Amino acid sequence: MRVVVDTNLMIRALLSVGPARTFFRLAPLQHMIVYHQEQFAELRDVAARPRLRIATTAIDELVARIVRYGTEVTSALDESLGCRDPNDDYLLAMAVAGAADVILTEDDDLLVLDPWRQVRVVRLFQFMRDYPLVGA
Repeated sequence: MRVVVDTNLMIRALLSVGPARTFFRLAPLQHMIVYHQEQFAELRDVAARPRLRIATTAIDELVARIVRYGTEVTSALDESLGCRDPNDDYLLAMAVAGAADVILTEDDDLLVLDPWRQVRVVRLFQFMRDYPLVGA
């Protein structure tokens, strides 16, 4: 399964033990995470907010894991694809460019699109229920 993961789930994985952290520990061994360098820039920007107090080493480790087991999309992500929040269009562009099967998000602006161009847009708990991760 080829999966685009919204940055909000990456932040959740970095903040606390829970389903998001479990996903990033196990999913890359079973599914292909589609990523783009622009998303990593957004991750680093959000994670650097003082109120979050996320260690740079934790961010580096998560990015390294995604890069090691994922597949990079290198095309431009500036296309307008119809998300009601234009700031989320890049995730749709990643899904198209990376031939993703699923977009994982907790963002209602994306969830209302499900399905979008034959790509499922689902919450993490739904994905983990429908596609249980070995070792979880």
